[in-house]
Amino acid sequence: MKIVLYLVGSLFIVATLLPLIKYDHWSVRGFDFPHVQITVVNLLIFLSLVIFFPVQGWFNILFIIVQLGCLIYQAFIIYPYTPAAGSQVKQTQQTIGSNAIGFMVTNVLMYNRDIEGCLERIRSVDPDILLMVETNEWWQLKMGPIRQKYAHFLEYPLENTYGMLLYSKFSLEDFDIRFLVKPDIPSFHGKVVLPSGQRINLHCLHPEPPSPTESETSTERDAELLILGKNIISPDEPTLVAGDLNDVAWSYSTRLFIRISGLLDPRMGRGFYSTFHAKYPLMRWPLDHVFISNHFKLVELKRLPPYGSDHLPIYIKVNYEATAEYEQEKSKTDQLGRDLAEEKIEKIRDM
Repeated sequence: MKIVLYLVGSLFIVATLLPLIKYDHWSVRGFDFPHVQITVVNLLIFLSLVIFFPVQGWFNILFIIVQLGCLIYQAFIIYPYTPAAGSQVKQTQQTIGSNAIGFMVTNVLMYNRDIEGCLERIRSVDPDILLMVETNEWWQLKMGPIRQKYAHFLEYPLENTYGMLLYSKFSLEDFDIRFLVKPDIPSFHGKVVLPSGQRINLHCLHPEPPSPTESETSTERDAELLILGKNIISPDEPTLVAGDLNDVAWSYSTRLFIRISGLLDPRMGRGFYSTFHAKYPLMRWPLDHVFISNHFKLVELKRLPPYGSDHLPIYIKVNYEATAEYEQEKSKTDQLGRDLAEEKIEKIRDM
């Protein structure tokens, strides 16, 4: 039994340490995703060794110390998303009015045909803005009932699983479709006009994931996110970034994005809100995101029930408040972070 614990523990120690290597291949970056699962297994092995076996012998002591070190590191990564850390985005205390915006993000799974389930999820929260990713022409045609309700929309269906549909009850201004990294992976950029007249920047994207069936490395995904953070976002203006980023909240690239953009993660201090994989609760991590500037406070944040996709939809409602930016610190930006981002971006330019 002890040997089994050593063997399994060794594998999960490696799984903990591998993401520390700044190597973009999917075989390494894939270990960024199941961080919570790796943490739980490491904890169980650590407790089993300490409780059921005598702590003696140099190898046993060394192994336990390494295991403990991994747990401390993992706790450091997880801690910001626990209630103990305190919320990065404050809960609004104002009456909700013309400055509020409800936003729903859903990866529909292009081959999924549960259109009624999807429409039911949309109706349940009645979002002001709806972003649907992995949508093709079939999904576009099935959105007839939605298009009747949302006066403003931007559609770019594709058959490569990177199509996007954006529907809004509020006016959309200066929106365009850009291809930040690859010519067949679009992103949407423009302004949303709230009923109060307040304009907010909105950026929607769905970069390619590192995987053996899509992109061998995370270089393109990271570059798309960092190009957005470095060159598009104006942190002095109200801004939202939303989409299936094919990256987890605690990864190096996502944390670097937050670091250079100055945006906030409303999940911090509240939970993981893991959205993928919908069918396997024990193997689930947060891939669908909404990041916001410090001009907003939170009204509501929740994950919606599954409907046939491999992703769970996520819904967030925020309130623009004139004093919020003075009451909430934006994420700290620094030259080192910008330099690191530029190094990542240069990789894609050299490809």
